[in-house]
Formats: sequence, C-alpha cells, structure tokens
Amino acid sequence: MRKLLVMSLYLIILTSLAIAQGSISGTVLSGADGEPIGSARVAAFPVDSYHPTANVNSDPSGAYILDVPYGEYYVMAVAENYHPEWYDNAQHREEATAVTVAGDQNPDGIDFSLAVFEQQGGVISGRVMEDGTEHGIPMAHVTATRIEGDPFHRSTRSNRNGAYHLANLPPGPYVVSAEKWGWSEGVYPETLLVEDNTFEHINIFLSPAGDEAGSISGVITDAATGDPIEGAYVMARGEHRFNTRYGISGWQLHHRRSSSGYL
Repeated sequence: MRKLLVMSLYLIILTSLAIAQGSISGTVLSGADGEPIGSARVAAFPVDSYHPTANVNSDPSGAYILDVPYGEYYVMAVAENYHPEWYDNAQHREEATAVTVAGDQNPDGIDFSLAVFEQQGGVISGRVMEDGTEHGIPMAHVTATRIEGDPFHRSTRSNRNGAYHLANLPPGPYVVSAEKWGWSEGVYPETLLVEDNTFEHINIFLSPAGDEAGSISGVITDAATGDPIEGAYVMARGEHRFNTRYGISGWQLHHRRSSSGYL
C-alpha cells in the first residue's frame, strides 16, 4: 500500500511537469542572399545528450518553433545544399552556444544563416533508409571518412526524407557510414574513390535495434478517486530521456536498450 502511495505521488509530480514546457524559436536564412530557407530541419539537443528532444521543419518564411521541456539545449539547423550549422554560427557541436529554456526564458531570435555548398572537390549524396523499405530516416548522423592519407572526415545530418549531401571532399578513398540512436549503424558496402567527381544514390540502410528494445507501461489514476488521468506527462530518465502522453487507456514508453536503468 505504501509503495502504491509513493508511486501515485511520484506520478502526480510527473503530471505537474507537463506544464514545465517552453519554446525555442527563430529563422533559418541563406547566408548567400538572406532569403528564407523553407523545410530546413532544426533540432534541439540537451547539452548532456546526443539524442534530440525535439525537431521541426522551418516554414516557407524560414521560421521555426521548437516546444521543449525546461533545460539547456544546443540547437542545430540542416538543409539540402547548405552546410549544417549549430547555434551560434558554429560548425561543430563542441563550439555551439547553449540556450536555456526556463519559466521566464523562451529564447527567440535563435537564428541561422547557412552557408551554401560551394563545389570544390568531390560530392557524396544519397539517403538513409530503414532496411527493407524506402522509408527515409531523418536526423541520422552521416559521416564520410577518408581511409588513406592525412586524416579527414566530414559529417552532416539527413533531412526529413532521409536525404544527405556531403560536399567539398578532398581526394582520396572514403567509407560512408550513418548512425542514429535506436538504430544499428550502417556502412555503405563499397569504398568510394573521391576526386573531382560526384557520387549519387549512396544509400545507407539502418535496422531498428529491436532485439534490445523494451518498454515500461502502467496506468495513472487520481490518488483520491481512482479515476484515470488523461493527458498526464510520463517521463523515464536514464542514459537517455523518453517521454509520452498518457491516453485514456494507459501509457507505454519504449526504449532500445533493455540494460538501461530508469527512474
């Protein structure tokens, strides 16, 4: 009985966290002419995680709004034929400026001015897709790594259709790989000899890490009446954070690593 009471109180606290939400907003523009970039993919990453909490496409005016729980985030924008960019004008996550979302802080003006790819050297492009299908996987991390000569690699994120574009690659043999949390890593099966040439349709297939998947489920009720509480916010915290909304019939959180512990 005591355990049930503690669990009920804990879930009530979690329910109160449902209102602990804020937003990050801004615009995505072309660095070449200042024109808006529609359908750019913008994502918010907690400063202690490489798994995005939220991602959204910019509208035709280049504007976007990310709804996120309170916390600190690195924000990144990617668009086809443009270099990815982390806020504030950084090429790499390690150089990014974190933005804070709190009760009185809903950062706006988190703007991006993306640099256009200028064709110099080789290009590799294709899609990241679910194995056995043509379903694109957005926000996969794609890397081309030169395997001979001076160390060199270039990375990007796939867009909402799973498409990616890696340009300005200096000559040499490359291996192309893709990864995303919750999916097995994929590697293109052939080495690509890059010169002043273009490789298209270099598609990489990922499989869900289903053999490591698990779930947590339950029912949220009012401690006083026993009635179900619809719309409560449920969160599991461990190495990665997961959240869901409770429906009228119950809730369930899925995760990919059954060995992880959660509170």
